Amino acid sequence: MWLQRDGERNINLASQGIAGPAALSTNQFRFNQQPSFRFTAWLQFRSMGNLEFTYYGLFHHADQVQVNDPTNNLFSALSNFGTRPFGGFAEEGNAAYMREELSSTFDNFEINYRRHWQGPNCRLQGSWLMGIRYFKFDEDFDFVSVSTFNSAQLRYHVNATNSLVGPQTGGDCWICIVPGIRAGVEGKAGIFGNHSSQGTRLTATSLATPYTESAGSNDVAFVGDTSLYMTYRVNYQLNLKIGYNFLFVDGLTLAAENFNPTPPNVFVSGAGRVPRLNDNGNVFYSGASFGVEYNW
Repeated sequence: MWLQRDGERNINLASQGIAGPAALSTNQFRFNQQPSFRFTAWLQFRSMGNLEFTYYGLFHHADQVQVNDPTNNLFSALSNFGTRPFGGFAEEGNAAYMREELSSTFDNFEINYRRHWQGPNCRLQGSWLMGIRYFKFDEDFDFVSVSTFNSAQLRYHVNATNSLVGPQTGGDCWICIVPGIRAGVEGKAGIFGNHSSQGTRLTATSLATPYTESAGSNDVAFVGDTSLYMTYRVNYQLNLKIGYNFLFVDGLTLAAENFNPTPPNVFVSGAGRVPRLNDNGNVFYSGASFGVEYNW
């Protein structure tokens, strides 16, 4: 499989000048198609039915974006872009360099019971299924600021984890175009429980020890996928298979969306910052696949 991940919701992280135009934002991330694999095994269970196990994952999407200003005129969201306090903090006010990084991975496990059906003329056939799915999504976000003017720097790191589990249902439908060549569509969807958390760690020149905080939640999430396929039958046991796949997950805790622009109390006494968690994020993947099916 080759999957492309969509971009991020827009969060402005840096400005050019005090309260100036955005210089660094999360919507600048661009993720390339990444390869991995999908494995499915099934065992016949009574007439017209089978038990299936499916795994795919190990996809790693990552990107980084940086901005440089030799005049030391960059300001970050932590000081409300240099307005609170005026001129910003030592590490992110009058900065010459800022960088954002994002890295994410996911793993998908499914156990399904599939029941097949066949049309009267045998050209049309398909199945319905029901089962259990486990989807694990992890993400890391980093924001780095370096001020050569103040000889100071900071690193703001957020780690987000998501564990989704729940029932799903779906099915597929196939049509025989000519003997040996079939085209079909498959879809699955379900409502899941998501146990998610975020952990934040801030290191800065002016801090003797790193500032850390964390938060967690248990909420509902949605996972749905659709695939378009075509198969070519080589012989009774072997099929070649190509497809295009779509995967959408909603209700996730995403690392970048849990960047908190409120400065911690170690920077500003009484800043009123409390750990928070945003679990309303979503991701969308799409891409092609190629494989073989062997039956015996």
